[in-house]
Amino acid sequence: MWCDEVGFSVNRTGFVVFTRRRKLLGFFEPNVLGLIYIALSIKYLGIVLDSRLTWREHGDVKVRKAQNLLWACMRAYGSTWGLRPEGVRWLYFFIIRTSTSFASLVWCSGCQTANAKKRLSRVQDLHA
Repeated sequence: MWCDEVGFSVNRTGFVVFTRRRKLLGFFEPNVLGLIYIALSIKYLGIVLDSRLTWREHGDVKVRKAQNLLWACMRAYGSTWGLRPEGVRWLYFFIIRTSTSFASLVWCSGCQTANAKKRLSRVQDLHA
C-alpha cells in the first residue's frame, strides 16, 4: 500500500448513512483494508450525529457533560461547605448554559419532544 511505502499511518474511519430505513438494500460497505466502517453515530464539530438524526444521543451527551461539569466545579470550589447559591447560579449561567447551548441552532428541532425537554430540564434543575 502507498501509505506503508511512504511511511504514513492511516486511522480507522467511520461513516454514517443518514436514512430512516432499517435495511439498506443494494448498499455495500466499502472495503479499504478494513479501515472504513459503518457507525451508528459520529461526532463532528462537537455535535453527535446519529443515523436517523433524532438528536437523542446528542442531548444525552450534553446533559451528561453539563452535570459532570457542574459537579466538578462545585467540588473544586467548596469541598467542605459547598458554594453559596449565587456562586452556583453564576456557574450555571456562565459555564453550564453556554456549553450546553453550543450549536443549539442546529439541534433545536430535536428539543421539541417531551422526552428531550425532560432531559434538558434536569440540567436546569441542578442549579436551583
